[in-house]
Amino acid sequence: MSSRKFASLLITFIAIVALTAVALAVAPTALSSLPAQQENIALILTAASLTLVTLLLYILIDRVIAPDPVKQFQEPLDVAVQFNQRVAGMPDEATLAVAIGEMLGEWLSVHRSGWLLLTPSNTHLEVRSVAGRGELPESTFLLERTHWLINTLNQRRQPILHEELKTAPMEAEALAWFQQLGVSVYAPIVEAGLLIAILAIGPKDERLPFRTRELRLIELMAALAAPSLRAARLQTEARQLQDKVASLQQSVAARPPAAPPNAAQLTVAHNDFITIASHELRTPLTQLMGFAELLQTLTRDETIDRAALTQTAANITRACDRLDEVISQIMDIARLDSNAMEFRFQATSVEAILRGALEPYINAIRARRLNLRIYGLNANLPKLFADERRMAQAIGQLASNAIKYTPDGGEIQISLELMPAQAEQSARIHWVVADTGVGIDPQHHQTIFEKFRTLGETAKHSTSTTKFMGSGPGLGLAIARGIVERHGGRIWVESTAHDPAKLPGSRFHILLPLKPPAFDPRTLNSETLPPERRMTGPLKPFITE
Repeated sequence: MSSRKFASLLITFIAIVALTAVALAVAPTALSSLPAQQENIALILTAASLTLVTLLLYILIDRVIAPDPVKQFQEPLDVAVQFNQRVAGMPDEATLAVAIGEMLGEWLSVHRSGWLLLTPSNTHLEVRSVAGRGELPESTFLLERTHWLINTLNQRRQPILHEELKTAPMEAEALAWFQQLGVSVYAPIVEAGLLIAILAIGPKDERLPFRTRELRLIELMAALAAPSLRAARLQTEARQLQDKVASLQQSVAARPPAAPPNAAQLTVAHNDFITIASHELRTPLTQLMGFAELLQTLTRDETIDRAALTQTAANITRACDRLDEVISQIMDIARLDSNAMEFRFQATSVEAILRGALEPYINAIRARRLNLRIYGLNANLPKLFADERRMAQAIGQLASNAIKYTPDGGEIQISLELMPAQAEQSARIHWVVADTGVGIDPQHHQTIFEKFRTLGETAKHSTSTTKFMGSGPGLGLAIARGIVERHGGRIWVESTAHDPAKLPGSRFHILLPLKPPAFDPRTLNSETLPPERRMTGPLKPFITE
C-alpha cells in the first residue's frame, strides 16, 4: 500500500472514530423516548448514515491528499513545453520510452508504459513492444493491417481503453497477446497521417480508472511524441547506415590493390545516408511546426493573449521556412556533387523561367523600394529546352544575391539577348543580372561560386535572405553554377571592386544554350508548353522595360 493511501485510510479512521463517539454519546438520550420498533429503525438509519459519511470522507480526504495531477497544467502549452524539454535529443526509441514513462508516472501515477512499434510488411504489421516504465513484456506479434485495433485507432485518433478490446472482434491469440502486456490504454502515435506506433499505458496506482481529463492529457502527449519518436527511429537508421558505410570502407581498404572497389555499393550507401540525413534534419521542423499549430489553436480558442501568440507563431513558422530553405540547399548541393539531381528537360519560355525566379522575391523588392527593370523580354525570344523549375531556381538565386547586396532604393536590371548560332557554337540566350550594390572584389570572382563561400563577416550580417547584407549558408551561387553547367551553359561575374560607399555594383552573366548538350528529343513530353505552364498575363506591374 502506498504511503498516500495509508494516510487517507488513517485520517478516515480517526474521523469515523470521532463520529462514532459522538453518535454513541448522543444516541441514548435521543432514542430513549422512542418505542422499541422505532428505536431499531433509527439505529439502522444511523449505521447507514455513518457508512455513507465514511465513504464520502474517504473520497474527500483522498482527493485532498492527492489532488488531480492534470490540474497542474493550466494550458496545453504547459504540457508541450515540459514535454519537449524532457524528450529533446533522445537517441533511440527505448530512451524516449523511458523519458515519457517518467512523465506518465509523475503526472498520472502510472507504473507501466511503453511503445508498441509498428513495422509494415507485405500483408501484416509487426508489433514490437518496447518497455519504458515498469515491467512491460518485450515481445513481437504480427497483426493484420485491417485488425480492429489498427482500424479503430486510425479512425478515432483517440486513446482506446483495454476494456474495449475484450468485446472487440479479434482472434483469441491476438487478445491474449495484448492481455499479457497488462496495460489499460492504447494511444495512437500518428506522423504525417500514418499510424507509426501505439503508446501503451497503465494501469494506474491502485488500479483506479482513467478520468476524462487524464485521457485528454494522454492524447496530447501522444501527439507531441510523434515527431520525437520519428526522429529517434531515424537516428537509429542513420547509425546503422553509418556502420554499413564504415564496414564497406574497411572491406574496400582490405582488398588487394588490383581489386577495384565496389563503387556501386558505396554509392547506394552514400545516397541512402543523404536521404536519412535529410529527414533527420527536417525532424526539428516538424516539432516547431506542431508547436506553432498548437499556439495558433490556443489563440483561436482565446485562452491566452491572441496578439502575442499570433506573432510568436508567425515567427516560428518563418524560422521553419528559412531552415527548410537551408536544408534544401544543402541537399541540392549534395545531389549535384554526386550527380544525383534529376533534371526534366522540356519546352519552356524565358518568361516562364523569369516569372518563377522573381515571384518569391516580389514582396522583398517592394519592401526594400528597389527598382527592378527588365530589358529584352519580347516575342522574338525563342522557346528553349530546359528544366524550368531548376533554371528558375538559378536565376532566382542571382536575383536574391542582387537584393541582398543592393541598398534600399537601389536598382536591379535583368537583360536578355538572343545570341545566334556561330560556326560550332549553337544559339544561346545571354542573361545578365546587374545591380547597383556594394560590388565584389575581383579576387573573389571565382571563389564565390564555391560551396560555403560568403562575402564579408557573416557574424555581423542578418540571417535574412533579403535584408541588406543578409548572410546565408554560401550555397546559392554554387547551386546556380551547377544547374547552369548541367544545362551546358556558363556563369560568371563582373565587378570592379567591393565598396559599400561608392557602390560599384556587379553583373552576373549566364550563357544558356537553347538545347542542352547531347539533347535527346525522346525525353520531351511535348514540343509545346504544358497548359499549366502557359503565361496568362504580364509580369508584375512594377517590373518595366
